[in-house]
Amino acid sequence: MNGGRLLPGSDDLTGERWTIRCFQSSAAGHERIVNGLAEQLKKIQGIDASAVRVRHEAGVSILYYGTYRKQFDPRTNTTKFPPKLTQDIVLIRSLTMGSQTPFLMAQCELVDRKPVGPPEWDLQKAPGDLSLQIAVFYNEGDFQERELAAVQYAEALRKEGFEAWYHHYDNGRSIVCVGHFPASAVTRRMDGTEEFSPEVEALMRRNEDFRRMYVNGQAMKVRDPSGQFRPMPSVLVRTRAPGSEGNDLELPPP
Repeated sequence: MNGGRLLPGSDDLTGERWTIRCFQSSAAGHERIVNGLAEQLKKIQGIDASAVRVRHEAGVSILYYGTYRKQFDPRTNTTKFPPKLTQDIVLIRSLTMGSQTPFLMAQCELVDRKPVGPPEWDLQKAPGDLSLQIAVFYNEGDFQERELAAVQYAEALRKEGFEAWYHHYDNGRSIVCVGHFPASAVTRRMDGTEEFSPEVEALMRRNEDFRRMYVNGQAMKVRDPSGQFRPMPSVLVRTRAPGSEGNDLELPPP
């Protein structure tokens, strides 16, 4: 997917956020214990003191460090934590305080889940009647961040100068589209096939990947009447009822 290069460190995306839970205590005096560890952690070389956080609740205190986002790479169809998280958690687990290793059991923890993607990029905000759907994402196996993947792909395309949109469905799919066109941008021929307007064809010539439908980063193929497999073509979908035509895609089973 030439247009689908990943952009690590996209701080403006509002997807899943993760942190490192360094230490937790329910012992008597847990607030004092955790506050003391937090102050010691802030002094460690390689630790950002501003990223050290403490939360006190009834009966428990927890020490956290950092905020991180998983990244999805459509080229390898994998999602993983950024290298910085791995570096930080290895460092934190290795720390000793006197003869103790209080952070040995440090682990990743999901902070929260917020609406994914800048709202102004949602396909329903696109001008015009139609947009060209070029990609579908859905959760499968270890990949469980289809919303973030769709937004990151749209962001990558926008960085390359394309007008890109995303839309998330409650049915478990997220789509990515490019461009906007009037309803007259597609006409149906007598044989049932569709003909796109010169404006749509011009967009596809700018990036040949836009002629195909990608599913979780892989070009989807369909069997033609002769029995041969060919790439599934991209489709024009309505911006006000985005992706309704694309919802009938026969995706591989999860």
